[in-house]
Amino acid sequence: MSDPRTTQDSIDPSTVRTASQLLAMLKQLRAQAGNPTLHELERRAAKSSPVGLPDSTTSEVLRGKRSPTLPFVLAFARACGVVSQNQLDAWEAAWKYVNNRQRSAEESSPRHTGGGTWYFPDQWRVVIVCARLPKDLHAKMPYADPEDPDYIRSYTYADLDALLEVYGHICRVNPASEVIIRTTDLVEEDDYSAHLVLLGGVDWNPVLRDSLHRLSLPIRQRSRSGESAHEGFFEVGQGEHRKEFAAVLDGQGGKRILREDVAHFFRGRSPYDPSRTLTICNGMFGRGTYGAVRTLTDPKKRNRNEDYLRRRFPRQRSFSILFRVLIVDKQTITPDWSIPENIFHAWSED
Repeated sequence: MSDPRTTQDSIDPSTVRTASQLLAMLKQLRAQAGNPTLHELERRAAKSSPVGLPDSTTSEVLRGKRSPTLPFVLAFARACGVVSQNQLDAWEAAWKYVNNRQRSAEESSPRHTGGGTWYFPDQWRVVIVCARLPKDLHAKMPYADPEDPDYIRSYTYADLDALLEVYGHICRVNPASEVIIRTTDLVEEDDYSAHLVLLGGVDWNPVLRDSLHRLSLPIRQRSRSGESAHEGFFEVGQGEHRKEFAAVLDGQGGKRILREDVAHFFRGRSPYDPSRTLTICNGMFGRGTYGAVRTLTDPKKRNRNEDYLRRRFPRQRSFSILFRVLIVDKQTITPDWSIPENIFHAWSED
């Protein structure tokens, strides 16, 4: 068995730019050291570093539950075999870069001046999860065939308008965060420890279905699948207090034209990692999902909607809003939450 206290030449801390990259490189360092147990790391740190590595602390850091301090990073590096001062200096520089970047992002972000639901103060990794288009719809898309010279991979994503809108906005207001797009079939284990953003409805997004089940919200979305693709609805309450909220469609020229969609926005503690957030933007149709995203990205209306959230949910960490999305002349109109008739239902929990 090789000595774990060897130079880790293939690991370069100078490439670290985000907190999640720092964590990934710490895990890589441990792997190259032969994956010592937490107890072994604690034992080594007691011999090589003035700062210990309690196994409970190391476990929380490696699972993304706690941000590593500089003494932790240096002690961890020594325990994994980093002995040269130049390498230790590189790890210190990586930690300082990440933390200085986070501090700068907090000071320059809209959240620092009182706005920005899409800003994440810890600047942790953000994973946006959307569904793939079903095969029958994907087959009808131009340039969706990987063998076509003009193949465009993004055409495989459902809710593409909403995805592009929210991805660009999150990147802009979280410059120190790593923002990743996943389709539901490619979600990884570590993604559940990130800030999760789920797009789309229950029909095509199984991660969203699982999240709604775990959250036990008073709002339920009934699937559009079945003989008719237009029979889905949102449901609030139970028994005699039960209400249904469905999209409004009109017949025109042999087609069903969407006039109003119903959308749902949720923000709260993630059921997979309470130290992170879960955000849901979904609708009965794609227009509803897009409208849910645009409520807090549209430069003309987002401040008004942020004001509504601050007034309606001043201290609540978990809340949801069920609301209408108007479609006018084929255009999706950004919902205004300050107009009472636009809100079907609002819920919150401390």
